[in-house]
Parts: sequence; structure tokens; C-alpha cells
Amino acid sequence: MTDQNTDISTKIPRKNIPQTLFPTYSLEYSKKIAQALIDNFAGKSGAPLDIAISLNMSPTSGGWRGLCGSSVAYGLTKGGYGVAEITLTDLGRRIVAPEEEGEDRVAMLEAISKPKFMHEFYDKYDKSKFPKDDIAVNVLVRMGLPRPRAEQALEILKKNGEFTGVIRDTKTGSIVSLNLPSDKRVQTGLSVEDSILDESADTTGSSELSTQIPSESTQTVSKIFVAHGKNKPPVQALKQILDRFKVPYQIAMEQPHEGRPISQKVADLMKTCSAGIFIFTKDEKFLNEKGDVVWRPSENVVFELGAGSVLWGKKIIILREAGVNFPSDFSDLGYIQFEDGELGNRGLEILAELVALEFVTFQAPYL
Repeated sequence: MTDQNTDISTKIPRKNIPQTLFPTYSLEYSKKIAQALIDNFAGKSGAPLDIAISLNMSPTSGGWRGLCGSSVAYGLTKGGYGVAEITLTDLGRRIVAPEEEGEDRVAMLEAISKPKFMHEFYDKYDKSKFPKDDIAVNVLVRMGLPRPRAEQALEILKKNGEFTGVIRDTKTGSIVSLNLPSDKRVQTGLSVEDSILDESADTTGSSELSTQIPSESTQTVSKIFVAHGKNKPPVQALKQILDRFKVPYQIAMEQPHEGRPISQKVADLMKTCSAGIFIFTKDEKFLNEKGDVVWRPSENVVFELGAGSVLWGKKIIILREAGVNFPSDFSDLGYIQFEDGELGNRGLEILAELVALEFVTFQAPYL
């Protein structure tokens, strides 16, 4: 059996470089395994042999092995070609089988931020022009890729950028932006965000343009985005803490829709903030295989945490109610735990995090 679906234009020789540093295939091609698990295995785990056959690929071929590795590198699946079963991750499910509008786009940004070199490259050029090919290759070589692989990796960066919306065409050329894309603004012509990026890329811009389009610094205000689930008392307790220390914040549910879908409103609101606080409470009750009760948070908070990690990096605070089952994608993140009805008692811990994020500062009195 031959590989009939190999992504020739974006396949690169391994050269002993782990795919966790830079995948062999593009994200669009690498999601084939995740899609196969949804389409042919009802979203459940499957044997590598069965999955390869469902994709009309040889389970012993290099193409299949590379595809398995790329899928793992992007965080779409767990388990390589030599394991008993390949499992779909929550991130992979959100990309190939989203349940809310915009959920897949947020997840795709998460996926391309997982491979180390890919994340470093996009982060280096965030809100800047995409570099010329020779410059981009030199940057990738400096990161550690052999030159032949770096040349092919550049094509993957471009493909992933176009597929996820991270690379956008503007009047002055292609711009890299890790902010969440917004179809509604693009449909109306040049978006405010693109205008800001154009201005930052064009250092010879006129003063007239500067007065018409806000600069990036005026757009990035020191506000904290607050995400929460169905349990409202913890939100009220947090608001009291933030108000006490005069920390500006935004809560999506308290903002008018203005004719926008909820997902669009949340995305727009997150872009006005520079950090986030995410409250995970026991909102959804499930039973596992043993009949034990499992409490999960509202999915919107999980999605928003994924978007926040892309937008703000480590500038996030997680408040986790005791007993809530945390998503596996974020299980390694630190958090402040609280009991039901006791979030207000965690004020000092939250204050310490706010100080670390430089939202609160202390000034010694004059003597």
C-alpha cells in the first residue's frame, strides 16, 4: 500500500530534529489522524494499524510515522505509531469537531504554539512584518534547524500562518499577529488591528495617520480579563478583591452584545486586556466508568484559558475550586485553590499574583 495523501509540499527530512521542536508536516495535514478518530472511531482511541488503513496509508511507511509524530507535536493526539492505541486529545477534538463558533480557531492557535521553534518564530515576529525568505531561513538555522530543513520549515510556517490566520495580508505586506482573528472586522475592509500593525511596520508613516489610528500602546491597556463559569459567588468575591486594590477588569457577561455573537464579544474583549484571571468551579456533574462523581468546569472557561495563554503567555491567574477536574492540557499550570464559598479568604494570595503581574505596586512612604 502506498501513501496517496502525503503532503509533499510541506514534508521535511527529519535530520534527527525532534518534532516537538518543529513538526514534519503542516497543522492542516497533521490533523488527519484526529479527523479520522472522529469520523471512523466515534472520537474514541484506535489502533495505529486501523487508523492508517482508514487513511489509505501504509502503517509501516515513513509518511505514516512522520504524521503520527506531527500530530503529537501539535498536541492533537497522544501516542505514536508504535503504541497500542492513539488517543484524541481535547485540543484535537476542538480543532476537528468544534462545538462552539470560533472554538476551532482558538484551538489551532494553541496547537501551533506547542512546537518550540515554531512558537519562538511566530513570537519573535508578532505584530511585525513576516521576514523575507532568506532572513527567515537564517533565523530558523540559528534556532537549531539544519539549513535544508529550515528551508522546508519556512513553507510550513507560511502554511500554518495562512491556515490559522496568524499571517495576514495588509497593504504593506504580510503581518504576523498572534491575536485571535476576527472575520467580522476583516469583512468590513481593513480592520483597526491591521491598521495598527501597518502603522507599526511602516516607520515613515505620516503624522496624519498617527492621529487617525490609535497606536498599539493606546490599545494595550492594563485591564484584567475575568473568565468564570456558572457559579456566581466566586465571581462576586473576586470583584470585591479587585475593587479593593483598584485593579481594572473586564467581565464578558457584564458587557453589551452590540449585535455580536458571544464568542465574538469575548474575543474582542480579551484583546483589550493584558492579562487574565480564570475561575474554575464545579459546574458540570459527570460519572466515570466506576460510577464515581466527576466535577468539570464550564467549557467556556477552558476555551478562554486556551486563548488567554496564546494572547498573554504566563500573565494569567487560575483560581480553582477544590474537587474540580482540571483539563489535561492545562494540568501542569499553577493555581490558587479555594473551597466553596471561601474565595474571599484568598485575597492575599491573589494580591501576590497581581503584584507579580505588576497590576499592583507598593511604594515606600517618604521619611
